[in-house]
Amino acid sequence: MKKLGIILLAALMLPVTAFSQDDAFFFNHLGVGVTAGLDGFGGEVGVTVNRNIQIRLGYSFSQLSTKNVPSYLQQPYGQYVAPYLSFPTESLPDDIKESFKIPDGSSLDLGGRTGTSQFKLLVDLYPSKTSLFHFTVGAFTGDSHLIDVWTEPLPCDPAEYNNAYIVLGGERVGTDKNGQIKADVRMAGMDYIWEGLKPYVGIGFGRAVPRGRVSLGLDLGALYNPAGFKVYTYNLDGEDVEITTDVVIRDIAGWDDAEVAKHQDIIDQVNKYKSFGWFPMTRLRLNVRIF
Repeated sequence: MKKLGIILLAALMLPVTAFSQDDAFFFNHLGVGVTAGLDGFGGEVGVTVNRNIQIRLGYSFSQLSTKNVPSYLQQPYGQYVAPYLSFPTESLPDDIKESFKIPDGSSLDLGGRTGTSQFKLLVDLYPSKTSLFHFTVGAFTGDSHLIDVWTEPLPCDPAEYNNAYIVLGGERVGTDKNGQIKADVRMAGMDYIWEGLKPYVGIGFGRAVPRGRVSLGLDLGALYNPAGFKVYTYNLDGEDVEITTDVVIRDIAGWDDAEVAKHQDIIDQVNKYKSFGWFPMTRLRLNVRIF
């Protein structure tokens, strides 16, 4: 029994010994880690391919909502930070008030959320077997929403919820069955590859499978989405309606052709910014080698 115990202990120590002696290794070492960065908090699992390549599979999530602000922050600053941004309906344009049957003397409350959830597959390429610096290529996939905004139920007769709407871009945009108006900003889908798929390139320091037991890491890179980001809102028929720059300046701002031509340079800059496809990404990592 004693000999059997020694043999088992030696077998368990082999991976550690092999790794520390820099022998060749192919998928025989595993690490786990926690991450925090612009993509939120998450975890990852890393495996070795050889001395110069490691693969990471991970998940990250983030969410900051006006509904989740702690109560002790709501006073005395509640009207600014939580639970909603509230403003008098007198400040709304007349056509909006008329379309949604909103009376004067009431208030409209807005809520918001920012956050995403992403799966990621990353390949780290190390210039040498002892290097901590690495190049990274891979992809993220998951929720493409960046910001969600909504109103609380409109201050009008609930019987009007399904009848209240305005026309944007030729579509009837109104409330849902609960009397809420919703809109969101999201990365435009890459439908010709896989909607929600975002290639990633970057550099970094640290190893997902440390040479020792623990490693601190830093990732610096960017997601690429050639369509940039777009703004969408709720449609009475359940379809998403894109709020383009043209919709904003013509249907919402009410500009005519002359006014559009006068501000064409600004409009072009806005469209250029919306179509910018690179989204910066940075994250800190703490990784632990399991075997």
